[in-house]
Amino acid sequence: MLLTLVLSLYFNCMLDALEYASSVELKPARIYEYRPAKRTHLSKLLNAVLNNNNGKLDPRYLSIALNESRARIYIHRGDRGRACGVFQIHARYSYPWYQLKTFKQRLHWKQNPNSYKINRECRRLSQPNYSVKVMKSYLKEMDKRNKHACHHNTGIYSNHCDAWYKRRIDIWNAYFSVNNTICKIKEAYNENPWQFDR
Repeated sequence: MLLTLVLSLYFNCMLDALEYASSVELKPARIYEYRPAKRTHLSKLLNAVLNNNNGKLDPRYLSIALNESRARIYIHRGDRGRACGVFQIHARYSYPWYQLKTFKQRLHWKQNPNSYKINRECRRLSQPNYSVKVMKSYLKEMDKRNKHACHHNTGIYSNHCDAWYKRRIDIWNAYFSVNNTICKIKEAYNENPWQFDR
């Protein structure tokens, strides 16, 4: 019971930070504020991110989600209907990347992409858990190649990043890293309130 309470304190603290961030749009000249995303939707996203990383927060997931959709998990398809889900992943590429395991299967897909499977993959990507799993495999590949998370926008195999996209990723990474530390301190204090009096 106490463990559940402590975990919920951390989770709600991070959820507050994510909710505020979802109301903000960073532009080169100024910052705009809008209505935040639905808290229940943000909760699903945060839960998926934590569950897929053994309870640890990798801020890159939330930073990319904010850059791509302001963390709206049920956002409309972007990029002329080709980009899907909270991370705006192209289903045409995520399907062979995540679903097909052999080089032969991927080669066949490249020559004969299936529109029905692309649409089905796009529907899957609108679900936070699946979308986070695909993003996890992308980030793992970026880490292997020592690439910045901004390569989500330009492609893992590209040699450059959009400067403003990269800067926004860095800003949000710093924001969530600081909030992660603050929320852990709050969690520790509520777990043992007498520790600070010694």
